[in-house]
Amino acid sequence: FPTDAAVLHRLAVVCTRDGDHAVAADFYNRALEQAPENVELLTDAGFACYLRKEYTAAEPLLVAALEQQPKHERAANNLGLVLGMQGRMTEALAAFERVQSRASAFKN
Repeated sequence: FPTDAAVLHRLAVVCTRDGDHAVAADFYNRALEQAPENVELLTDAGFACYLRKEYTAAEPLLVAALEQQPKHERAANNLGLVLGMQGRMTEALAAFERVQSRASAFKN
C-alpha cells in the first residue's frame, strides 16, 4: 500500500466517487496522518464524512481546513451543509456567508 499523502488522498477521492466509503475512510485517515494540515485533504475528508452522514466527524475536519484558509470556498460551503444537516441553521448561514453573499447563503 502507498504511504505518500498525495497518493492516499487521490485514492480516497476515487473510492468516495465509487461509493466505497469504508476504503475511502481508511485512505483519508492514512493521508491525514501524513499531512494533517493539508487544506484540500481536510476538505475532501470532511465532505466524505458528510456523504456518509457522519456530520460530527465532518465538522472538525472542515473547521481545520478553514483555520488554514478562512476563505476556502469548498470548505466553507461543505461546513454550511454539515451544520445545516445538524439543524444549526444560524451557524450554517454564517459558514456560507464566509464565501458568498447573504442572498446566496440564504439560498443554500
